[in-house]
Amino acid sequence: MKNNLSNVTKMALAGGIALGFAGQNASAACNDIALGQLVGAANFVKGNAAEQLLTGGLGNHMWVTMVDETGKVCHVLNTAGAGQRSRKVWGLSRLISVQKANTSALLSLDAVAPNSIQPWASGALYLAVQPVLDPATGLVSANVGGLQGSLFGVQHSNPVDASRAYLGDPRTYGTVDDPLIGKRTGGINVFGGGLPLYDGLKKIGAIGVSGDTSCTDQAFAWRVRENLAATAGINTGAEIDAASVVTSEVLDITGRAYPDCIATITPKNNLDNGLK
Repeated sequence: MKNNLSNVTKMALAGGIALGFAGQNASAACNDIALGQLVGAANFVKGNAAEQLLTGGLGNHMWVTMVDETGKVCHVLNTAGAGQRSRKVWGLSRLISVQKANTSALLSLDAVAPNSIQPWASGALYLAVQPVLDPATGLVSANVGGLQGSLFGVQHSNPVDASRAYLGDPRTYGTVDDPLIGKRTGGINVFGGGLPLYDGLKKIGAIGVSGDTSCTDQAFAWRVRENLAATAGINTGAEIDAASVVTSEVLDITGRAYPDCIATITPKNNLDNGLK
């Protein structure tokens, strides 16, 4: 009987441990947004004339990556089609889109109380990483304000895992067989284009967009998320802002918290696309 009880106890403990791990893993799932929903939203923003007015830019194709809240890559797509498509889209932008998504996902926070989420766009870090030393004295400049310099060097703190980032056949990039899928490559990027994804007050991951000017990347990501809100039921930018305790998603061009982009092709003063 003693041995039987011991076996039962072991089974119960094993089951409890398994359930504990299952509970932890359940929050880190990629099925909150299906690949088809992300593809549909990205292609709509790229191909719709009204959407293009809100994103501006050079008209380039885009890499769009979704990660879960732990930074694991869920989906990678290329609006130019399957593969690297080096004549139609910047090859560098595939990994940049992953970095932007990773930055936003791992910096943004769930709510700890009503209306207390902390959503961070990747580009909101731009000013914080800029050097602030006075070249004449070598001391911190007297003109430093706000976040400037407060996170100087942080972009080097989480290097990309190159052993994962460059795996595989480029013909599989942006497809369901993209070798980045299911991996955490790390990386920090402080340009516009990375935005968190929220379902209610819970962060479910982030998207990263790269392929054009950084302001257009931000606007494109913003519009993709707005379309996902309609198709996948996640939060809109306005809903995220209403539940937020920080203003860290909209990139401030006019106030120079984020650099201006090419004036003739960049949408401005339009909070619907994450720029002001």
